[in-house]
Amino acid sequence: MAARFGLTVSRRQSFNCRMGFIMTPAQRDFVQHNWKLVSVLGETAADLFYDRLFEIDPGLKDLFQGVDLASQKKKLLKALAFAVATLEAPQALL
Repeated sequence: MAARFGLTVSRRQSFNCRMGFIMTPAQRDFVQHNWKLVSVLGETAADLFYDRLFEIDPGLKDLFQGVDLASQKKKLLKALAFAVATLEAPQALL
């Protein structure tokens, strides 16, 4: 799918990303396009995220003891939606 958007990651781009440079328009479009696909899943997307997270590292579940996971999932989706919405103005994330 990344190739469809003309995305290739060179060493320079990877370095630029780590140094705090802004993503390319193609990268931004890729993220925004895929967020649209994920966001229609609603809370199912958050369920899939946490299910996979705990599958990869079951020990992480201990970090969420006493946490209302349903509320945490909503916060995750809101945070991701905000981050994607502000890709064109990343200073808004600060």
